[in-house]
Amino acid sequence: MKTTGIIRKIDELGRIVIPKEIRKSLSLKNNDNLEILLEDENIVLKKYQPMGRLLTLAKSYSKTLSDLTGFSVCITDTEKVIAISGEKKEKYIGEAISEYVVEVMNERIIWSTMERSTKNILLSTKEEEYVSQIIAPIICDAEAIGTVILFSKETGSKITDLEFKLVQLTSQYLGAQLE
Repeated sequence: MKTTGIIRKIDELGRIVIPKEIRKSLSLKNNDNLEILLEDENIVLKKYQPMGRLLTLAKSYSKTLSDLTGFSVCITDTEKVIAISGEKKEKYIGEAISEYVVEVMNERIIWSTMERSTKNILLSTKEEEYVSQIIAPIICDAEAIGTVILFSKETGSKITDLEFKLVQLTSQYLGAQLE
C-alpha cells in the first residue's frame, strides 16, 4: 500500500473526510458509492463498481452478441469499457466512455442510428469512425450502472429491429443479474 502522509480523525458519528486531492485522483464524485473492505487489519475503501461482479458474464455476452450479429459489441460500466468483442480488445478495454454515452445512460433510453447519425462512444474516438450504433443502458434497482453498445465501422452495415431487440434484451438481462 502507498502512504499519503495524511491523517484524519474519526468524528462522533464514525465519519472521516477523504481529502480533495485523493477524491480527485480517484475520480470520486459526490454520491459515489464506496466499498469497504478489510485486508488483514487494514480498512480499504474502494470505488464501488457493480458491473465488476458481472465481468465474466459481460465478456461472454459481448462475444455471443457479436457472433450473432456480426457487429462489434462493448459493455461498459459508468466510466469505461469492461468487455468487448469484434474489435481490437487491447485498444478499447479500460477506455473512458464519451459524455454522450453517459448522457444516454443517465436518460435511461435506448439510442440507435436507425433514425439518427452516429456519436462517439469513447473519449478517444470520433463519431465519423462509426457507421451504425445502438447504445442501451443497463439498469439495476432503478440506477444506470453501465451500457451495452453494438457498433460497426463497416460501410453498408445497418441496424435492424433484430439487433435493437438483442441489445435491449442483453442490457435488461445484465441489469437483472445484479438485482
